[in-house]
Amino acid sequence: MVSASPHLYLRSVPESRSARTAERAVRQSAEARARGLPPVVTLGHLAHLTGIPYRSLRRVVERRGVAYQPVHLPGKADRGPRKLLVPEPALMAVQRWLLHELLDRLPVHRDAFAYVKGRSVADCARRHLGAQWLIKIDISDFFGSVGERRVHQVFRAQGYQPLVAYELSRLCTWDDRREEVDPVRKDRYPKIAAYQGGWGGALPQGAPTSGVLANLVVRAMDERLSGIAARCGLVYTRYSDDMVFSAGTPFNRPAAVSALRELSHAVQAYRFTVNARKTRIVPPGARRSVLGLLVDGDTLRLTPDFKARVLGHLYGIEKFGLRAHQQHRDFASLAGLVHHVDGLIAYALGTEAAWAGPVRERWRAIVDAQGRPLG
Repeated sequence: MVSASPHLYLRSVPESRSARTAERAVRQSAEARARGLPPVVTLGHLAHLTGIPYRSLRRVVERRGVAYQPVHLPGKADRGPRKLLVPEPALMAVQRWLLHELLDRLPVHRDAFAYVKGRSVADCARRHLGAQWLIKIDISDFFGSVGERRVHQVFRAQGYQPLVAYELSRLCTWDDRREEVDPVRKDRYPKIAAYQGGWGGALPQGAPTSGVLANLVVRAMDERLSGIAARCGLVYTRYSDDMVFSAGTPFNRPAAVSALRELSHAVQAYRFTVNARKTRIVPPGARRSVLGLLVDGDTLRLTPDFKARVLGHLYGIEKFGLRAHQQHRDFASLAGLVHHVDGLIAYALGTEAAWAGPVRERWRAIVDAQGRPLG
């Protein structure tokens, strides 16, 4: 393959393939390596690199068969259950390879905190400590709004050839939407009939590649919002679809209303829909929280709602047992419930250890008494 010696690769190219095509593959390989990225010159080459059969990859690219399984998870009270789309094992393996070997090597905006190694919820919230005013903007259906065309542009920007970028974008999206056939796309690959469809796919929430790809797609939007924030004297962060802008003093409501209007228009300019129900101004005197952490003091603190949520799980499991609480809270499995509570307590330990330490000991005693489920 091209990942070995270019000279040996050129000597091994079959006569049915033109020398021009082979030389272009070698050139693309060199350009990818110069960027610190893996060369991927064909779908077959990707199959070789990942160890996944070519037919499995081709089936996903052609949108044939079932590539994702829906998983329903309990959500917050104001959001309802969450639906995740989990890739089938072969596709999951390819997406993880793309994440670790390619996408994780690409820079995202400094104000984006979700799906970035070395950045956490606490890091994001800490940027707003001591804020007097908060402006919160939420995007409706964030992942579903990042379409296949924009994912294709991310791969093209890294130097991958149009056909390869198209195939990579298909491997990272799913066709939840059926749009009209794009006339530009329709005749681009006349010899590959299955590739002549439109740009109907979008990022699935649940795929390992979706978060990083979303960050890369909206990097220009982050830059614009960061510029507006700086001009208005605001601090900006984005955690997935959750954008927060904070101000100290002096600041007032007319300035907040004006900034919110400009920021919302900027988000809409990048073809996202602002969720009006969750977009708001939080003034002095109100509870100021970011991602479930209170930021109105000098240190981060857990909100009363979060603490009540954790303690509610412990009380329910203590009184009624794991199985009854799992069914009452609509968890898919006992293991899922236990992992969920584990995660909540781990999150609390990283923020307010004095409160979370005793809670962890209580939780361990509950699990030891009832038995930790497998899985």
